[in-house]
Amino acid sequence: MESETGAEGVITVEVGRVFDVPEAWLVRDNIARTRGDVRIVLDFRRTDELHDFALAVLIEALANLRRRVEIRGLMGHHRALLRLLGSAAEQQAEAVAK
Repeated sequence: MESETGAEGVITVEVGRVFDVPEAWLVRDNIARTRGDVRIVLDFRRTDELHDFALAVLIEALANLRRRVEIRGLMGHHRALLRLLGSAAEQQAEAVAK
């Protein structure tokens, strides 16, 4: 996982090639350390292996942190999973296919 600060007030977190539960916890901790006024972008475009449960863990963590995050690079199955996780996921994450 790599984080980079881009335009003012935006942090992009590039998720690693494998997104499993330990990686989800690392991303959660990284987000928890950011200021509340910072826009966060999670970039999954380089991720080859994305575990469904890890995505669920991340979305739950985002709901608990009450942070909005833009998510890039999810394919159809994982975008559908966000919808299935319910309103908390929909309110906390904006899935963007790019």
